[in-house]
Amino acid sequence: KEEMARLFSVSRPALVKVMMEMAAEGIIDVNRRDIRIKERATLQNMI
Repeated sequence: KEEMARLFSVSRPALVKVMMEMAAEGIIDVNRRDIRIKERATLQNMI
């Protein structure tokens, strides 16, 4: 997550907050080591 935060130029807490929101909405699945995209089209529409 630290590396992703640097990649997106955001703080780690901000990244984690958004990831948890997306997980709660069923867009992604997050565990300690992996992030799995569950709703690719929804994620693409967010970009």
